[in-house]
Amino acid sequence: MMAASSLSLRQKIFLAFTFLYILFNAIPLFTAYLPITVQIICIVTVIACGLLYPRSLICKPMKWFYIFLMVLIAYAVSGNYFHINGLNNNTMPASSRIIIEAAWIMPSIMIADVLSEHGSMKLLKIVGWGSLILLVLSFIYILPVISMSANMLRELAMSDAPDVPKGLPDYTLMHSYPLMLPGLCLAFRKGNLRNSIFFAATIVLFSFVIMRTAVTTSIGISMAFIFFALLVSKESLNKTVFLLCLCIVLFYVAYESGLVLAFIEWVMPYFEGTAVMEKLIDIRNSINSGSVTGGTLEVRGDLHDLSKQSFYDNPLFGGDKVGRHSQVLDILGSMGIIGFLPFIMIFISVLKLYITEINDRFDRVFLYSCFGIALVYLYSKGIFGATGWLFTYVMAPCLVVAVANSNFSKRVRPTSRMYNQ
Repeated sequence: MMAASSLSLRQKIFLAFTFLYILFNAIPLFTAYLPITVQIICIVTVIACGLLYPRSLICKPMKWFYIFLMVLIAYAVSGNYFHINGLNNNTMPASSRIIIEAAWIMPSIMIADVLSEHGSMKLLKIVGWGSLILLVLSFIYILPVISMSANMLRELAMSDAPDVPKGLPDYTLMHSYPLMLPGLCLAFRKGNLRNSIFFAATIVLFSFVIMRTAVTTSIGISMAFIFFALLVSKESLNKTVFLLCLCIVLFYVAYESGLVLAFIEWVMPYFEGTAVMEKLIDIRNSINSGSVTGGTLEVRGDLHDLSKQSFYDNPLFGGDKVGRHSQVLDILGSMGIIGFLPFIMIFISVLKLYITEINDRFDRVFLYSCFGIALVYLYSKGIFGATGWLFTYVMAPCLVVAVANSNFSKRVRPTSRMYNQ
């Protein structure tokens, strides 16, 4: 991490507001003792970024965000239904939902633009490594709690009991942890022996916490990505594609021969009493019956189908019935292509901000992976909020960029960026 003394005053103030935003959204122990809402911190962060770096208000991702905002306002004024995931769309006024959605998305977009366009590589590295250090410290705090039970973290996160320990991650934050794995796995692949051992231990720590969240989607994503990160080849990405295809074939053979079913039966006792157990039972029953069956899988499919049907009925403007279990499908279902196009273009535009910070093709694969994991969540889940956008647009890509441009690795490349503004 670069010395703070080499930064300008404006950069130091920007970092202060950035880490304040990270602390309020990613470190629950920090917010547990401060009576300030996340929405207020979001608004303060937007104002600070706008005053320090006015051009961040008119960057390309923000222009797409303004279009998305205008779509929301147009739907509200016309009385048409639009869906904001994570909010009560039936009772909350349209104006309040629009303000909250803006407060969730804007800070992360503006921080990402400042870091990539108006800041320096020093800032990117400080945010990337600093985010990782803060998360590890928060894990150390919750380890005694999550070591007690495989389902303890999820049960406490969903509980309203007054005696719940403070500083535990909420349901949205638990879903965000796998987004940091691409940066960690890249560091493991690129580092020397000593650094690789350190990052391997950090990956194990993240994996343990993710397993203890009992979030099936997060566990599946993490296992699949770690396997991919070990498989991907520096020398030949084409070879990696071949190996991935081979793995798909081998999985099909294992599925047909009953090995997948046997593996599920083998791991089920580990998740006894957790929310994962119910889904493993559904998967087992679905394999045995030859079609999707069981509670959780069937219900999720029905909810997704509801949003899909609403979109099929009116692809351009959407309808008024959504399943509330997929951010992507719910936007398509309630606002059609009119709402989905600017939404996805924000996502793509932020990705492009970071692509220019990495010269190596191999390293870029891990940057794409951050946004790929986020897409899986956006499709399969109906929650994201400020925390999800912070991890997707700031913390996870900054860690990948920091690793790609740090000299602890085996290969050191000069960066094409100026170190000082």
